[in-house]
Amino acid sequence: RLAVDTLARFSSLKTFSPNSKLAAVAAAAQLPARDLTTPYPSAPKNPHKYAVVADYVTNFGGNSWLSVWKPKAWFSISQQWYTVRTPQQTVEGSWTVNHSKWDAQPRLFIFYTPDGYRSGCWNLECPGFVQTTNNWLLGGPFLNYSVRGGAQFGFQMQWKLYRGNWWLFLQGANRYLEPVGYYPAIVYGSGPITKNATLAEYGGETAANSTKIYGEMGSALEYHNTVAYQSNLFITPREESSQGEWAKLGGEIVSKAACYGLMVNSARHYFYFGGTGGTT
Repeated sequence: RLAVDTLARFSSLKTFSPNSKLAAVAAAAQLPARDLTTPYPSAPKNPHKYAVVADYVTNFGGNSWLSVWKPKAWFSISQQWYTVRTPQQTVEGSWTVNHSKWDAQPRLFIFYTPDGYRSGCWNLECPGFVQTTNNWLLGGPFLNYSVRGGAQFGFQMQWKLYRGNWWLFLQGANRYLEPVGYYPAIVYGSGPITKNATLAEYGGETAANSTKIYGEMGSALEYHNTVAYQSNLFITPREESSQGEWAKLGGEIVSKAACYGLMVNSARHYFYFGGTGGTT
């Protein structure tokens, strides 16, 4: 799928034709392209806030089941991160409420950066991710989400590094875990994350809007029987491994404890998180 700004680089549709060598060269030169609408990185006066667990371990991806909610927020996320630090490269994904890009509906997303968030993009908004199935709509809204005291809804996300490519697997309530597509090694410039990641993180993230208000994270409740959670957390320890190892749910980070909270059950491999937010 091509955006208007991609087409605008060509003087005519004839010039753009897939048979045009110019089009092929220009498209390749834009890999990866920078997504100027992304809220990353945070401005110094408007930092993002987190409630996450971190496992500082060499890994080839990992897994979690994520409950889906509809928080009232300008920007709120429940997600996974697999990262190397020097240079910072990431593969990320899960669900988000993001008014700067979409609306109040929770939406499925993936994101990557090859260079510490100086470039990178969401979903299929720039050349990069190679989607191999049409059973999932990246950027599409969830029509069902968890309700306090009512039905609970979620899905499983798994990333797997294999031969330099980061494969995405997803599973809904009534569907098997299936490969959705992959980030090829070229989007990272053959950087270190094409060999392995060194950090796996899971949890929530928010950012303040122009009125300097941090919105809800997760279900907006802390330590309640209907709170947002991630469960079945494991990392893949070796590239050739078909089995994971339970993630060590340590390295807890709650960057605004007055607004957000986190409660870990390491024995059962899950954690609760969330909160109502507040002012900067």
